[in-house]
Amino acid sequence: MPAGNLRILSGHARTAAPEFVVPLAVTQEATPADAGATTAVLAGECLNGTREENVDVAQRYLDVWNSKDLSLFDDLAHPDVVHHWGQGEDTTDTDALKASTEAFFTAFLDMVMTFDQVIAEDDLVVIRWTLNGTQTGPFFELELELELELEPSGNEATWSGINIYRVSCGKVVESWSEADGVGLREQLAAPEDQATPVS
Repeated sequence: MPAGNLRILSGHARTAAPEFVVPLAVTQEATPADAGATTAVLAGECLNGTREENVDVAQRYLDVWNSKDLSLFDDLAHPDVVHHWGQGEDTTDTDALKASTEAFFTAFLDMVMTFDQVIAEDDLVVIRWTLNGTQTGPFFELELELELELEPSGNEATWSGINIYRVSCGKVVESWSEADGVGLREQLAAPEDQATPVS
């Protein structure tokens, strides 16, 4: 394994054989925050963590999806943390982050997340993940900027995505997520709601 790479430690809800972390070349021009994103800034001086420490923060942060303990965000996130959901409005503090995340817990009580791959460089940590759960509660999604409610379907769904975390002074200050929302909705839709191929 090349020097500087990180090994992902297996956990109670992580894959049994996770992949190795590989360096991600990040320049100032390539940083997502340079694309006009709002940035939370920590006041005062602190020592930024090592790659290993930043990966640990990001993994414990995302593992909230398994523990369902939203209070962990208070310890792992900056109070003004900004999360870019990929669709819909950003959440801009821990209270908004908790509310948005809890909506998923309500819809999928048995939700389990696995970490498929982790990449880290400087203050950025990238996690590719897979979620599995059964929709037993209402689920809200955004389509064409309109909020739609999907009634409980009882369907089991598996979907994947990628999150990027910017870690400063031991806390997540900004994050981005891109998930397979189309695939998720197809699995939750009733058969009569699914598109029929044209012959």
